Amino acid sequence: MKNKIFWKIIYKLHPPALKILEIFKVHSYRQNFLIGHLSVNFLMEDLKDHLLKNDFERAILAWREPDEILNMRKIIDKIFQYHIRLFADGEIRAHY
Repeated sequence: MKNKIFWKIIYKLHPPALKILEIFKVHSYRQNFLIGHLSVNFLMEDLKDHLLKNDFERAILAWREPDEILNMRKIIDKIFQYHIRLFADGEIRAHY
């Protein structure tokens, strides 16, 4: 029960706190984990649908990087996650 209350509070406070930090440019760069580019034959919605079908979800508690248009994660073993971002220029970055 305590764990649920803790995460409920975090999910309420964390997004506005991140917005404030982003305004002050505390994090204003793309991470170094380039994996490629979205093919011109596909749209962001195609990638999003594919990720949703493979158990990804929106990453709520994550930095928003410059020009990011999609930010999703897949939790592994309740501890780790795959994290993938798509940017307006079609670049895809991901890490585990």
